[in-house]
Amino acid sequence: MQDTDKALAAKQNAKRVLLISLVIAIPAAIYFIFFGFKDGDNISQHGYTAHILGVILAFISAFVFMGITFYSSRSGHDEQPNYRELVEQQRTADTKRSQEQ
Repeated sequence: MQDTDKALAAKQNAKRVLLISLVIAIPAAIYFIFFGFKDGDNISQHGYTAHILGVILAFISAFVFMGITFYSSRSGHDEQPNYRELVEQQRTADTKRSQEQ
């Protein structure tokens, strides 16, 4: 598999995971925004606004950072720069050793 194919597959997987996560998390966030407080809580309008903005921004930042991490991991950006060269050197050394025996 070429690098471009690997990156394309990583993007498709990331999109799929993001959509599934959004379908699960957004309804849960909406529920907790409106029903997260008890009826007896004495919270002002500013408190509700801060709560709503906090939940929305927390979800946005979580999705962005996890998406970046997932994409980076799947597309090969986390590999060492000389990883392929090291693996190829190890394979040739192993092949020479096995031929000598």
